[in-house]
Amino acid sequence: MLAGVFTMLDEFSEEQGLTPDVSFPITMAVEELFTNMVKYNAGGGTIEIRCDGAPGRVEVRLLDNDSEPFDVTEDRQVDTTAPLNERVPGGLGLHLVQRMMDEFHYDHTDRVTDIRIVKYR
Repeated sequence: MLAGVFTMLDEFSEEQGLTPDVSFPITMAVEELFTNMVKYNAGGGTIEIRCDGAPGRVEVRLLDNDSEPFDVTEDRQVDTTAPLNERVPGGLGLHLVQRMMDEFHYDHTDRVTDIRIVKYR
């Protein structure tokens, strides 16, 4: 399943002529968001990924069509300066997504989670 996501993102990046400084953070962010959606997809609904390239920006939307609300854009207060043995597990992946993307949006309506990430070119 994840291999298919990577293939789709690689093909999209090639079609759009994305440089690694744009394509790599997008791939990392989509991997984190997609795996979280799969892991917590209690409803078993489908997950859609839509990619759109526009002048100056790339937008990716992930839609989980049967999900509980969970605002991924909420600041998780991850202390990246603390020693490893003092860190609290969890939240680092979303923290990284927040830092890598230029825009990070979340909406949940009628059991549909809609996450939109934007990276400027």
